[in-house]
Amino acid sequence: MKKFITILLILFVSLSTSSCMNFLERVFFNANGSGEYSFSVDMSQLRSLAELSGEEFSSEKMMSEMNMDENKMIQKLEAIEGVNNVRTEFDDENFTVTMAFDFTSIEALNTGMSTYMADSTKSEIEMFEFFSMKKKTISRTGLNRILESFEEGLNEGSEDQELDMGMMKMMFGDLHFATEIVTAKKIKSFSNQEYTRKDDNTISWILYPFKDGNDKKDMSVVIKIK
Repeated sequence: MKKFITILLILFVSLSTSSCMNFLERVFFNANGSGEYSFSVDMSQLRSLAELSGEEFSSEKMMSEMNMDENKMIQKLEAIEGVNNVRTEFDDENFTVTMAFDFTSIEALNTGMSTYMADSTKSEIEMFEFFSMKKKTISRTGLNRILESFEEGLNEGSEDQELDMGMMKMMFGDLHFATEIVTAKKIKSFSNQEYTRKDDNTISWILYPFKDGNDKKDMSVVIKIK
């Protein structure tokens, strides 16, 4: 993932002095602990910039040119027990790209997320616990590998492209990471008030990494379902 994010950053920097790029992680849970994981990147601003420059862009074409699955991520995910229906989805209308998979258990979800978020520059995949589930309680740890990968990619991109960090903050001030946790059964309560309730079954958390004070935000949460 780090290499993928690094390439995105370089593309934005090379095409614009004021860019917006957003990331959405969404996890859906059935009552038995199975569900669906997805991670989407909204690149609509990049499409607008490309069109202004006379380029013809589609999300699929761009991902192909960027070698999105250069490290055989789809094959690695498909090899995990309990992970299935791995797919990459392209939305040319909204210019978003999504990686998604279904999981049969919390263990499969954690393994899938660890594999997807692994440092592609390393040969070994480090395993993390992102979620746990016990009866009617779902817990999300504060581990934010997406943000860590972004920061690593940003540092790598800055070294390669001699980017000014002050300029980067100005350019990416509106960039955000959002997490949505959705449950098949209604949510009774949740512990972290940084999350907001979108509906009876969905809570969301958002982080603007380039805005002051956001470095202290915590995405851990304990959810009680009815």
